[in-house]
Parts: sequence; C-alpha cells; structure tokens
Amino acid sequence: MKLKQAVVAVLLASAFSAGAQVGSSEQAAAQKIAAATCASCHGADGNSQQPTVPNLAGLQERYLLKQMKDYVAGKRKNDTATPCGPDLKPANIAGLAAWFGNQKPASGKPGDPALIAEGKKLYELGNSARGIEDCTQCHEAGAAGSGLNPKLSGQHAAYIFKQMRAFATHARSNDKNDKMHDVAERMSEQDIRAVAAYLAGL
Repeated sequence: MKLKQAVVAVLLASAFSAGAQVGSSEQAAAQKIAAATCASCHGADGNSQQPTVPNLAGLQERYLLKQMKDYVAGKRKNDTATPCGPDLKPANIAGLAAWFGNQKPASGKPGDPALIAEGKKLYELGNSARGIEDCTQCHEAGAAGSGLNPKLSGQHAAYIFKQMRAFATHARSNDKNDKMHDVAERMSEQDIRAVAAYLAGL
C-alpha cells in the first residue's frame, strides 16, 4: 500500500509541475475526458449550469492542478452523488487543468443591486472592526485571481456561499495556511451572501 501511495504521489507531483508544458495533443485528450466525465456537472466547456457546481472555464491552470491533486489525495472532499476525485488519473490531470483553464468563462449574472453594493464594499475594503481583511489581497481587484488564489469573477453565488460556509466550519481544509478559515469564520451568512452576489455579477 505504501509503495502504491508513493507511486501516486510521484505521478501527481509530475502532473502538478508540468502544467506549463502541456501541449495541444494532451489538451485534445483532456477535452475527450472532460466531455465523457466532467461535462455532466461542469458543462461541456467548463461553464456549469448547476448553481452549486463551480465553473472551471478560465480558472488558473495552477489552481486547477492543485484542486484535482487534492481530490485524488483525499485532501478535498466532493459531496456530490458521483465523486470525481477517485476517478481522476494522475497522467491526465495536467491536460485537464490546461484545457479548462483555456476555455472562455461565461459572463457574470447580476443580481440584487443593494446586495451587490454591500458585497463589493466588503470585498474591496473588508471590515477592520470585525477583523475581516479585504479579498483583493489574495483574489485581486475584480476577482481576477492570481496563482493558487482562484479567479472568482462570474462564479455561481450558491457555490461561493457553500464553499465559504465549508471553510468557516472547517468542512473544507485544503487552503494555504488556513487563510480562508480565518476569513470565513469572521463573516456572517449575510456577509457571505453579499460577497457571493457581487462576485457572481462580475
């Protein structure tokens, strides 16, 4: 068992480091896998039609690599009826990350203007009195994302709310240095709904 785990770890490390070198043939193969395995939840082009399932189109390749690696390793859990983690093959992870990262994200969906204004203020300025840091420090202005901090613009509000609550309760624990735990624990459900509404409309 230990030998098997070691082999998987090596393959995952190779996939994680090879993202920038993924060629067109690997992405073509990944597109077939995405169509057969991922499309039913994440959409044919990585734009999900299910509000609690994330859009993958346009996310940073490096971030996607880490999340898929965490799914395979069991560090991030998938609570849907058909978990994808165990079925991901290490050899295909880099191709899938590159393919989804290169897809065009759908436009955001504006919601309640008052809620969006509230969320925009909290996202950009935080709330120092309550120890809530502004989100731009990691996710950038306009929620464009950077490195392992995902692009959040246009993401489903319901999905963002679900993940923030998971961070707050430690049901999700694969963030770097517990940063998201610290932020989410200080935010009320209203705070999270407002920020989610703002991000979904970008």
